Amino acid sequence: MRIALSRSMFLPIERTLVTSDDFKVTTFCFPTGVEALRIQTARAELVVLPYLGQQIWAASLDGRGVGMKSMVKTPKRNVSLLENLGGFFFHCGLTAIAAPGEGDDHPLHGELPNAEFDEAWLDVLESERKLSIGGSFEYAKAFAAHYLFTPSIVVSATEAKFDINAEVRNLKNSPMDLCYLGHINFRPVDGSRLEYSAAYTSEAVRVRGAVPSHLMPSPRYLQLLSDLEKDPAPHHVISETVGYDPEIVFKVDYRTDGDGWAHGLQVHADGSADWVAHRPAELPQAFRWISRTADQDALAITEPATCGLSGYKREKEQGDVPVLGARRVWSASMRVGGLNSHEVQWLLQEIRRL
Repeated sequence: MRIALSRSMFLPIERTLVTSDDFKVTTFCFPTGVEALRIQTARAELVVLPYLGQQIWAASLDGRGVGMKSMVKTPKRNVSLLENLGGFFFHCGLTAIAAPGEGDDHPLHGELPNAEFDEAWLDVLESERKLSIGGSFEYAKAFAAHYLFTPSIVVSATEAKFDINAEVRNLKNSPMDLCYLGHINFRPVDGSRLEYSAAYTSEAVRVRGAVPSHLMPSPRYLQLLSDLEKDPAPHHVISETVGYDPEIVFKVDYRTDGDGWAHGLQVHADGSADWVAHRPAELPQAFRWISRTADQDALAITEPATCGLSGYKREKEQGDVPVLGARRVWSASMRVGGLNSHEVQWLLQEIRRL
């Protein structure tokens, strides 16, 4: 069953849209006027912005809030990404990702993060005990790009994890460049550790040495970059004593399991974990972003992507921007959420066999 959403459904007072034994979905508006869906199950709660980028603004898994700490408390429209950087997840792209490099004029992480969606809907998949939140955004710029972006978030009644799907249809009669990145922002938990399906070497886990122009690095920060460049292993231990201020970015060469999935975990002291999985066949590049400051605390365990972060022009010159053919469709999936200690133990055994 599909429920077509309309902006008139969203008011300052929270109201029930759908309720069942498995799910409760309510609608409301933030004080800024941004529309939101609250999806609740026995194990998860998500606040999704159906019209503003289809962001996941907040996430709670088994009663624990997992989203980043930020100075931005409520989402806003018609502002830059950095003025809206507070959500748990946002799509990046599609004409560019990351910070603009020399000769670039694209906004930080492209047009998708704060894109105003044309349509939004809720699919109730009763037989599967799942809900799917979806929408569409059509982008057209003369002499540049014309595409339809159709993402979805699929939530299960029985799991503390969910799927994030992205689909791009090239509406042009000529090829288009395909720049995409999924920005998943967990909160770092002191005392936890990072585990993932890659070799823990400086060749497989590489620190980005270039500092974007909007950041002001300190000597201490530059020394940390230099140290992690030689040996990335110290960043596996999450500790407040390490100053990832303003941010550290790694490029990670993931290995895949037998089903083609790559895995990244933040394993907590009790054995449970925050988890991200993606398919490198769909998203061949992957990054890790850590930002720990007095005002911002975030850990993007894995940021799956189609291309690199050195700016559109440079990536294009290097031949690292994939191309989507005329009228062709590209899609990718990510799995995100929480694992219990038994699931973590099994997955770590699988990872260590790779």
